[in-house]
Amino acid sequence: MIPKHLRIMKTKHYIATMLIALAWTGCTLPKNLPEPQEVDSYQYGCPIKVKTINYKFIHGELLAVDSVGLFILPNDPLIESAIFIRQDSVKDYIVYFAKPKNYSWTIPAYAVLSFSHGVYAVLTLPLNLLVTSFTTSHALRTYTYNNKSLPLDQLRMFSRYPQGLPPNYKNLIYR
Repeated sequence: MIPKHLRIMKTKHYIATMLIALAWTGCTLPKNLPEPQEVDSYQYGCPIKVKTINYKFIHGELLAVDSVGLFILPNDPLIESAIFIRQDSVKDYIVYFAKPKNYSWTIPAYAVLSFSHGVYAVLTLPLNLLVTSFTTSHALRTYTYNNKSLPLDQLRMFSRYPQGLPPNYKNLIYR
């Protein structure tokens, strides 16, 4: 039998570990996204993540979209040229076009505040974790589109060259 004071100590360590894990979890978005009010004047294409039909993942900047496929400048510094992906080989995609509000701080904050409820913390802690996690994940998806919400033919609105690649596009790509 474990003494009561050691059981309480073990529970406190477990709760602290869970709170730290919750604080570190969460979606990360590209760091170079513009603020929502700067979207209209942002000169680069939106970050995009594409999954092809053969389950290859390509992350990078959306350069242009035409009737045949997508041109993406990958985030990989070893690849210096744009990658062309045919439209019929695109399975999924996610486009990020602005920085969302970050509410991830609310998850551990409201979890800690739940302990001020005394005995009712048993009920309010899971409820607070659920509500703040839902709010945070919803806010992170606010400025994103995927293949279900934005058709492939409208994707060009979020590219660097919405009217197609210029003839000298290799000289225009800056990292």
